[in-house]
Amino acid sequence: MIRHGTIQSIDPVNEVGVILDSNLQDIEFILPVEPKFLAGMKVVFVIIKSPVGGLIASEVTKDEI
Repeated sequence: MIRHGTIQSIDPVNEVGVILDSNLQDIEFILPVEPKFLAGMKVVFVIIKSPVGGLIASEVTKDEI
């Protein structure tokens, strides 16, 4: 399922970020090496089930709209 959202926070130490999606849900994602993401950026991502339960964002990319 493809979603749009805004990056709310970045934790470079733990290499994770949090996206607030269009349904006002907080979704975690693992920070990639490239591209660099910053809080406030608009992104598009795919929702997947986490192996430990819950949902995580995958294939996070900048929203060009």
